Order: sequence, then C-alpha cells, then structure tokens
Amino acid sequence: MPYRQDTTGQTGYFGAKIKDSSTGTAKYPATDSASAGTALATGFKTDDGNIAWRSGDPANGRLARIAEMYRNQKKASIGVVSTVPFSHATPAAFVSHNTNRNNYQAIAQEIITVSRPEVVIGGGNPNFNDPAGITGPAAYQYVDAADYAVLKGSTEYTFVERKAGVDGGTALSGAADAAAAGNKKLFGLFGGAGGSFEYHKPSNDGTSQVTRGSIENPTLADAAKAALKVLGKNRNGFFLMVEQGDIDWSNHANDYASMIGGIWDLNEAIKSIEAYVDQSGDDVTWDNTMLIVTSDHGNSYMRLAKDLAKGSLPKQNPINDGGAPTDYDRTVSYYYDPTEVTYGFAGKGVNSHSNELVTLYGKGAGLSQLAAYQGLWYPGTTIIDNTHIFKGMMGALGLTDDNRIKAN
Repeated sequence: MPYRQDTTGQTGYFGAKIKDSSTGTAKYPATDSASAGTALATGFKTDDGNIAWRSGDPANGRLARIAEMYRNQKKASIGVVSTVPFSHATPAAFVSHNTNRNNYQAIAQEIITVSRPEVVIGGGNPNFNDPAGITGPAAYQYVDAADYAVLKGSTEYTFVERKAGVDGGTALSGAADAAAAGNKKLFGLFGGAGGSFEYHKPSNDGTSQVTRGSIENPTLADAAKAALKVLGKNRNGFFLMVEQGDIDWSNHANDYASMIGGIWDLNEAIKSIEAYVDQSGDDVTWDNTMLIVTSDHGNSYMRLAKDLAKGSLPKQNPINDGGAPTDYDRTVSYYYDPTEVTYGFAGKGVNSHSNELVTLYGKGAGLSQLAAYQGLWYPGTTIIDNTHIFKGMMGALGLTDDNRIKAN
C-alpha cells in the first residue's frame, strides 16, 4: 500500500489489517523480504514469498536480476553477503529465482550450481543449524547434503566454514586472500542454531561497548572486506549486496538490545566498505562506485517514548515472566516500560513487518540517477519507491533492462 503523506492517524493506518482477497487472511499492510528484495533486484512488484518471480507465479515468470544483468552485459563480478542463511529471502532475490522463499534447498542449489556468484558469504551451515549438529533433523534446512558436499569439494570456490574454536573473521580473511591470489571464487558458510549468526551484545553501562555474538562467525565488516578483496580483482566492476539480517529477526522478537547489536554490526561494515573505496593503489574510487544503504521494510513499529542515555538500554522484560499486559502480543520475546520504549501499533507488541518509510542513504557516483526519482510518485516529497532504487542503480551502471525487453 502507498505511504500516507498525512501522518494524522498513521498508527491506525499501519495497524489496520486488510485482506488481499475475499477468502484471504487479514494481515498488516507490509511487504516481506522476498517481494521487497525482488523489487530492489528486478524493478518489479510481486507477491509475498516470490524470489525474482513475477506476480501470480506464471511458469515463465523468472525475472532477470540486476546482478546477473551487470555480469552478462559488462562482465562484472557479483556477490552476496548476509548474517542470515545465504539461501534466505534477501540474498536469494539477487542471485536466484523461486516461487516460494521457503524452498531453501532448491534456492541453495541454484546459487551453488547455476548462478554461481563470485562471492557468497552467509549462514545456514548444517553443522550448526540444528542443536544436535549435522545429524539433527534440521541440519540441512538451508542447503542439502549433496550441495554441501559440492561446496566442500569445489575447485571453483575457495570454501571456508565455521569451525569450533576458530575465529571466523580470521579464517574468512585467509580464504579471501587465497581466492584472490588463485583467481577463484569465495564461499563462506557460517551461522549458528537456526541458521543466523549469533546476535552481538551491547553493554548497558554507558560505555557503548559491543561483544561479538560468537568469535566463530565473522562480523559483517569481516565478511564485507573479504568479499571486496575477491570482487575488486575484476577491472570490469562488481555488484555486492551486504545484509545485516539479524536486525530484522531481532525486531520480530521485540529484542531491542539485539537490534542495537545488529545496527552496530551494520555500521562497522559500512565503515569498512568506505575505507575500501578510500584506499589508494587500486581502480576503485568514489568516482566510479556507488554505495547505497537502506532497509527493505520496517519491522514491529518500535517507538522511543523518551531519549535514552548514550550507552544505555531500556529494561527488557521476558514476555513469559507474568508481568506483561494480558492483551500484549505473546509471539514476541520481550515487553517494556511504555514510558521508555513501545513496540506495536497500540504499544502492545507486534511480531510483524510494517509499511513505514525507511531511510535511504547514498554516496559516490551515480547519485543523480537516484535523485531523479525523488517525488516521482509523491510530488512535493523526496520519497523514492523501492523499484526506483533498482532503476537508479541500472542507470548508474548503464545497463539495459532485460526484463522490460522481454516483456515488450
């Protein structure tokens, strides 16, 4: 649904569930990561759950993604990095196709054997996904045993994975060095229970210190630097999508502290990417590189009721401690003093995406291509639709839209 320019009553607007059909289940008006990722990667709106696939799931509904168009038209390299499983919705939307985001094994197979990006770094390692280890029933949720074996025996990829007691950032950096030196691709398979990297833990004593969730997983900055080390070898250019997916998962749980840990991780990654572009001795400069930072959607309608002191967190109360209001959303993990923080459209918690505007930051070459879309659908504003981000990137890269050619 379009954004309300008149913010009067916006809580009711965002919080009113609607049906997408006469028989459908009423839901909050917001996208999921699959359809939002598809809009960013292809310029097409589609149904919730679709991965680079046209609305209605037609048999010939595959949509070309900006990464593959850049590779095919300009011989560029492509990569995806995420703190959630590599076959999850957002990375999948840029390097695979499927009518259902939950077809993780099929998506993983396409990534590993068909699209074969120059860099893939993410979660979903079968050794850690299930608490019982690789023999557990959920071990191969995100990549099946056969494709995991392909990765471990690959001569195309330098493969590195999470190992007990081994610093994931150090291991990934070494693998990136080896891949770059040997003109190979890089595949880093990490993650913990449930597929994602463990959440980073911010302090609550005013020091603003953050403790890594697990030393065995790289930070997002580690992963971004490793990806750039490999992708930057291609003088024709590269396209890299970097996702701090734990922010979304934290907000689903109304977990403020873990959300702050994710934002820290994202911020450090952005700084590392800027430092990469700033370094001398290579062809990558701000004159030929565009950096975009945004979110694909809002989540759980968090609001600060008062300014919190630097380095201080609100008190998080477990939802099952008996103190939450009876009408509080029981699918979340925490509730709060409403004079500090509220989640949900009525301040009673919510485990749902929201249709709020998100912030878009840009730096470097081609920003005029993005700026040209400001207010196009909303005159008098600077609002840019997610499909316009795709168009701005396409213009900056000088690409022809294969989907529009085929559609016509």
